[in-house]
Amino acid sequence: MGGDETEGVETMTVFTPADPAELKAQAEAEASSAARRGEDLMAKADEVSARAAERIAAIRSDQRLTDEAKAADVAPIVAKRNARVRALGEELEASLTRELDTLQRRLCTPPPSASATGAEIIARDASFRDALQRARQTETRDGVFHQLMDLSHTARLTGDSLQERAAMVVALERNDVDVLNAWIAEHPDDAEILQQAFDLKDRVTDRKARFGRSMQFRAI
Repeated sequence: MGGDETEGVETMTVFTPADPAELKAQAEAEASSAARRGEDLMAKADEVSARAAERIAAIRSDQRLTDEAKAADVAPIVAKRNARVRALGEELEASLTRELDTLQRRLCTPPPSASATGAEIIARDASFRDALQRARQTETRDGVFHQLMDLSHTARLTGDSLQERAAMVVALERNDVDVLNAWIAEHPDDAEILQQAFDLKDRVTDRKARFGRSMQFRAI
């Protein structure tokens, strides 16, 4: 015969997920690294501003220069400083985005099944995207996310884990504490990572405010 006996036999690719504890440790390490990077960028922006201020002060105090000469010497220092700080700000924004994405991947990605095939994973991901769309289509009434809570509650009662997770993801986007608390009640292992997400949002707001203040530099 001499032919390949496996020819024409359909094979099944099985997805083997990483260990959940390993994924959590990796996400926390990435978030910690991104946080340090963000603080380093803020420190660099402060250092750039401080050096520019020192040079400008020296020029302003130089009695040998006329006002016109001082203005001419100060202008390029301010321009260079602003360009450098703006570049650091763009890098900071990218760092914050990475930091947020790290936590969001940990929270938002449905846990895979050890026996799931590639086709099943694709179908699950498509279903989750549909669930996210339904959750985001919910509306508020008097500032309260009634529909999202109803959607989350119904999903929990019917065992629709994808829809329940999608409601949690949208609740995180909206800072809907009621839906998030309902999720934590059913999934207490996620309490820590959700708290990290809230703390991260505070840090993001603080860093943006600090950077905004640094962009208000004036050569007076």
